[in-house]
Formats: sequence, C-alpha cells, structure tokens
Amino acid sequence: MYRMKDLERLTDYSRDQLRDRLGHLGAIMADDRRRGPKNAVLVGDSTLALLRRMQELEAGELGPQEAAAVIAEEVNGNGNHRQGKTTTGAYGKPELSPTLPNWVEELLAAKDQTIAVLHAENERLTAQVDRLLPLALPAPRRWWPWNRRQK
Repeated sequence: MYRMKDLERLTDYSRDQLRDRLGHLGAIMADDRRRGPKNAVLVGDSTLALLRRMQELEAGELGPQEAAAVIAEEVNGNGNHRQGKTTTGAYGKPELSPTLPNWVEELLAAKDQTIAVLHAENERLTAQVDRLLPLALPAPRRWWPWNRRQK
C-alpha cells in the first residue's frame, strides 16, 4: 500500500494534484483505497497504475477530467476491458472479461513474478529451518532459588 508521500514521489504530482486525481478516479478505485494509521489515505498497486496511465494521458494534452473519463471507459467496458453488458458476480461486484488493457496485463505479470520469487524464498527458508532444527538446544530449565521443590 502506498501513502500520499509515496505517490508524490512516484508520480511527480503535488499533494493537491494527487487529491484531485484520486477524486476523479474515486469510482474506479473504490476497492483499492484504505485508511491507515492517523486516517492516512492508502492505495494499492492498481491505483498507482491508474495514476501513471493518467499521467500518460495528460502528457497527451488531456485534462484531468478527460483523462479520468478515458480511463473509466477503458476499465468499465466502453473500451476493451469488459465485453458487452456488465455482469455481476459474487457480492454484486462486476466480473471482468478475459480481455484486459496492456498496462493491466503487465501489472498482473509483475505480480505473478513477485509471487513466484516469494514462493522460492519461502521454500529456501523452510529448508534451512528444517536443517537447523535438530541442532537447536532444548529450552533451559527454570531455576528459582526460593522454590527448592522444582526438578
């Protein structure tokens, strides 16, 4: 999860610009926004990807509102993110179609690669713990000078 300061550093937007952009993208990223300690705004990787896409669109001479509208079309189905009529799945959330924009596919591929690396690291550490466990010393006996009956 990214804080506002992280987003400022990663996107080169000011704090006020970020609040404005997050307000425009609010309906799209509703599931990706959280409140952290001291009521701080926390957002995930998909919101960072949306902000970077918004930067690309704004560099192409679109304003923030127009860029948010283009992103909404890409994500909500007028583009090629969802096909035809929006269907709802479990808990009333919309289901995604198999065709995704390139930036979403790249984000998912990076996530899968990170998960694979973490699984490999977990297996390595588990093997190391299994190897070192027989060498561990037993827990020390508790000795209390005022309690002579303890073994």
